[in-house]
Amino acid sequence: MNQAKGVFITGTDTEVGKTVVSTALLMALRQKGVDAGYLKPVATGGLEEEGRLVSPDLVFVRKVAGLADPPESSNPLCLRHPLAPLVAARLEGVHISVAKVRALLRSTLERHQFTIVEGVGGVMVPLTSRLILLDLMVDLDLPVWVVARPGLGTINHTLLTIGAARDRGLKVVGFVFCGPDPELPPDPAIPYNSALITDFSGVPFLGSLPWLARSADGLVDGAQLLATTAAMDLDPVLDLVRPR
Repeated sequence: MNQAKGVFITGTDTEVGKTVVSTALLMALRQKGVDAGYLKPVATGGLEEEGRLVSPDLVFVRKVAGLADPPESSNPLCLRHPLAPLVAARLEGVHISVAKVRALLRSTLERHQFTIVEGVGGVMVPLTSRLILLDLMVDLDLPVWVVARPGLGTINHTLLTIGAARDRGLKVVGFVFCGPDPELPPDPAIPYNSALITDFSGVPFLGSLPWLARSADGLVDGAQLLATTAAMDLDPVLDLVRPR
């Protein structure tokens, strides 16, 4: 679609930590002097803000990381219902024009030296009656980071996500875990999952972001989040920004 540099952050499911990982990566790159931006092409569950719907994920990134880009460029399409985009669009009588989204993405991706693009749900989420998120990912043709839960079940979900992206010709540069929630019972599968995913896929494990407490409005402390990036291997992304 274009030659702008960036990485696509996808998840094995919804609510696996894509936004937290995207925000952490954005802050880490900026700390290293990279002109990095954030883009949420399609979102649901929108919040009213100055006469338009804005993704809660964008609100999170903007408040935690200090993102200053206008919402219309950072989140060109947002629907009200917290459902799959196709379902939300049907309920709201909205026609999703993928061609229009593509055109907006083209200009937005040129805004920064490097852009972190966050998906919606998982790769197979339907955008229209004919297109899924993976089709949009193929159009963008950006390297992919997969965000997954660390516990039981993640091997299957992560390998399926990696396989689906690769089958469409996308490069998967790594996967990360987010969590686990300390309030959940201990999961004996966690110590083994990352190595098994790498063994069966060849995709490197890039670390696990620890769980951070959220404030009453659902935010995390930006300084604490930035500090957690020490637990991630950022070299694959830095290599995309500044090829060796």
